Amino acid sequence: MLQYATFNSKEISAAGQTETVLRGGCRWIRLTGSQSEADVKALMPICQESDAILVIDDDVELVEKLRVHGVHLTSCDRGHLIAVREKLGPHAIIGVTCRNAADIEQLRGLDVDYITVPYTGNETPGEFYQGVSHSISDAGAEVHLVASGCFPAKRDLRRSGKNNTLVSDLHLAYIHVGYGCPFVGDRLKNTDLRGRYGVDVVTIQRGPATMIVPSGETRLFPGDTIGVIGTDDQISAVLPVIEAEADQTAATDGTQPTDLRLTSILLTETSPLVGQTLASANVRRNYNTHVVALRRGEEFIDRPASLPLLPGDRLWIVAPDTTTATFLAGQPA
Repeated sequence: MLQYATFNSKEISAAGQTETVLRGGCRWIRLTGSQSEADVKALMPICQESDAILVIDDDVELVEKLRVHGVHLTSCDRGHLIAVREKLGPHAIIGVTCRNAADIEQLRGLDVDYITVPYTGNETPGEFYQGVSHSISDAGAEVHLVASGCFPAKRDLRRSGKNNTLVSDLHLAYIHVGYGCPFVGDRLKNTDLRGRYGVDVVTIQRGPATMIVPSGETRLFPGDTIGVIGTDDQISAVLPVIEAEADQTAATDGTQPTDLRLTSILLTETSPLVGQTLASANVRRNYNTHVVALRRGEEFIDRPASLPLLPGDRLWIVAPDTTTATFLAGQPA
């Protein structure tokens, strides 16, 4: 079972994060950091609607008052763990962060439901957590292990995920989105990758930027690298679909082949679009081209119609041919 730990963000609240991951199939939420009673109350009905487990960091009094499922203790102290179990009773979920073998050793004989050990990034996640499992066994502790922090900003891109085991037979695989992927240009919520293939998309790397737990409104584009969680069979099934390249074979119905596809162009100073908005340029009518999204610096905008265009902007477009795309970019033919 996957646990999602919320994080502080100016762009999306803990409630927004929770709604997003619950739509993706996650059923265990950990509310991290120092949270108010109002913050917890905002998440409770969201989790209840999806029959999801909710645990909150450290605030044992609030767990007892609001009767949420349990608490996650961010430091490991044997005496405190014993006191928390006595206070919350036998049915509460109690998790704890352990940072080394000495922390794990303290759990011997205690009624603790699970532990997290933050991933350091010095090894593959599979190697790291195999070592943690050995430490648990050596300590004689009877706890479940929840993988934590397996999505570092810099990482090797592993297609199959077979060397990147998270828990049980689930793996985290990184897959490059090809031009022939049938979901190119679609929002995640419309791809139904979970329903079709059983996988969850947990990251999207787009250039230097990485989106952690992207929302259902996020579109897929060629060149993206998506992080998906699934079993060997699920990842094997979805891999050729996501990595598919555009079919360059001639059409079989007598029509001429076309270059029509989603692609990106980088606007130069000589682009006829620079200084105009997409609405004023009337790109669809004048150039028979549809603009899907705009990337400006690190910002990705999927409704750029009223935004004046600048040199250096990258547009994702569906154009009738490469000549049109080159012209709109302001590049020599």
